Amino acid sequence: MTSNNLSNKRAAVMEQIDEETELMFLEPAEVYDDAIIGLSEPRGEFPPLVIYDSQRIVELLQEHEGMSLADAQEFYEYNISGAWMGNQTPLYVERV
Repeated sequence: MTSNNLSNKRAAVMEQIDEETELMFLEPAEVYDDAIIGLSEPRGEFPPLVIYDSQRIVELLQEHEGMSLADAQEFYEYNISGAWMGNQTPLYVERV
């Protein structure tokens, strides 16, 4: 994917890292990129991580996948926030 095809939020995150840093994004981008809220600071040996708004992910699942609120929350909890994909697994923030 070239930078011309990146969403504004994904492109903004990519601009904050060097060329050697690898980030993990949720896919498909057209569904989840709207939930990106930022990038974590690297800590020691831990790389920067993409940060997503958990409530927005649930909303996007409802909008794009036609899920009910309960189904979207369950899908999010089991398949997204509950999934460990290695040290680059994104962070998910619950708004208060």
